[in-house]
Amino acid sequence: MKKFFALLATVIIFTTPVFADVPTIISDGYEYVQLRAVAEAHGYALEWDGEYRLVRIISPQGDEFYIYTTDEDGVKIDNGRVFIRSLYAELFFGSLNAPENPEIHGMLTRVRHGDNVAYIFGSMHASQPHWFPLADIAEDAMRRADIFAFEVDMLEMNNLSDEQHDRIQELQILPDGKTLEDILCEEIFADFMEAFETFYAIGMTYEDISDLTPVALLMSLESIMVMLLGVDLGITVDSYIADFAVENELPIIGLNCILREMEIVFDIPLEIQATAMVGFPDFFMMLDMFEESALVEIYVEQDIERLREMFRAMNAAQQGNEYSELMSYNMFTVRSNIFADEIARLLVETEEPTTFFVTIGMGHIIGCDGGGGGMVLARLRDMDFEVVSLWEQ
Repeated sequence: MKKFFALLATVIIFTTPVFADVPTIISDGYEYVQLRAVAEAHGYALEWDGEYRLVRIISPQGDEFYIYTTDEDGVKIDNGRVFIRSLYAELFFGSLNAPENPEIHGMLTRVRHGDNVAYIFGSMHASQPHWFPLADIAEDAMRRADIFAFEVDMLEMNNLSDEQHDRIQELQILPDGKTLEDILCEEIFADFMEAFETFYAIGMTYEDISDLTPVALLMSLESIMVMLLGVDLGITVDSYIADFAVENELPIIGLNCILREMEIVFDIPLEIQATAMVGFPDFFMMLDMFEESALVEIYVEQDIERLREMFRAMNAAQQGNEYSELMSYNMFTVRSNIFADEIARLLVETEEPTTFFVTIGMGHIIGCDGGGGGMVLARLRDMDFEVVSLWEQ
């Protein structure tokens, strides 16, 4: 398990074009490029922490990334120099020479109850370096805020108790020493293994993920695909906003507790989870699917109609699959209702006049049908709150 998450942390580092005239080596049939040469060619600085065998990479914007130089696939040490798989480097460094700031407004919406106000901002839970600062209306709302709210408490996530950590791991690991081979029927497992072999291209083997539940595996792979399309899941829109709150010594709260969030998403009967592995795509097909969805492009352009079309298409594609339908219901309807109800409670029960800045996933604002289906704004309107779309003004 530790090996898998170390690998995932390595993949997080790397997200798109490329380099020439840098030292390379060939190992295990793959080309590796010298990390320092590639990084410095793109304006990055590198620092070495010998105690932890850690490479710290500092972007021109001051953002930091880390590589643990253990014997994980994708990282090699040769004569004291760190080399990384050329595939990773190709997928990372070019995205930094990005276009001008896209002024992301996140469908900023104001919800009012008496003297209390909540500004609701739609995040992608990811970022590219050129996304910041956000659009003026969002930055202005942040400056007005007294309290910042996220789906979960961003600070609590960094201070989990041992009990919370153990429960989260329990939700993502198969029970009683079982493996995917034990819970999948023979035919589905054979098809899965044939497709999964292509993930060896990024250094991931079956042994790395064999004890993960199907939900944990699919979510991890989806995160990797998003990162390979040039976004960063480490420095996200959410963390940018949380940093603003911390720097200004403003409180951060969560709309839901971490364990409840994890249980909603991961606590699904294994017999239902197993159906998610039917038609499991190979690495290149999965990457193509994410690329074709134009998820990053649509969010950066803040093309709301295309986002709505994408959610409608996702909803239609999930029909008829027990796992997909249940996961969609849990991820969107259940959680959106929780978020909306907590926003409503904060607005009604907070006695002193207070302004909240609320950051939630864009899908909870848009919804599969363009606003209904239990999505946050629709539910708040149904509760007779004043809901005003600032991004359209």
